[in-house]
Amino acid sequence: RGHRGRAGVWRLGGPGSVRMAVRLQTWTRGLLSRWLVGRRLRARDEVSVALVQALGRGFQARLEAKRRRVQIYADAAEAVQRIYRGRLGKLWFSLFRAMVREARARLLQRWFRGARARKAARRLREGLEAGIRELDRCEREFLSGRLRLRIEALAAGGASAGLGLVGLPPSHPALAYSGESQA
Repeated sequence: RGHRGRAGVWRLGGPGSVRMAVRLQTWTRGLLSRWLVGRRLRARDEVSVALVQALGRGFQARLEAKRRRVQIYADAAEAVQRIYRGRLGKLWFSLFRAMVREARARLLQRWFRGARARKAARRLREGLEAGIRELDRCEREFLSGRLRLRIEALAAGGASAGLGLVGLPPSHPALAYSGESQA
């Protein structure tokens, strides 16, 4: 066929145009129905997506709430443990301090007793040394004869009270000793 023949078939109202109109209507109806079905499917998908997202957010929220509850319980348990351990630590530390205090007291007592004993020993030693020095001085005076002269002078003067020789006669052996041994 030529161009003219084809144009006659497809002219408005011609046999081709009716067929074309039917094809166009079916195509349009198919397109519209596919579009409506696609829109319904997309709406259902969007609803499904929203439901799945809501479920996911709900699960996440429940997990977060559970995590927070667990964290609250863990913090409470940690606080209780810290208080308990703190009290135990305080008790043990107070016992340790008492032991240290007792050890220090024992050390101070030992030092103090040692210092007292050293002081008493020093006093005793100084007293003994002073007594020995006094005895040495008396011995020197006795051996030199000065003691006898002092005693005779005091006895003659009646001042024997200063030596504790009250009422001793001049012939008393304590006054008569001349430094030579009596046999």
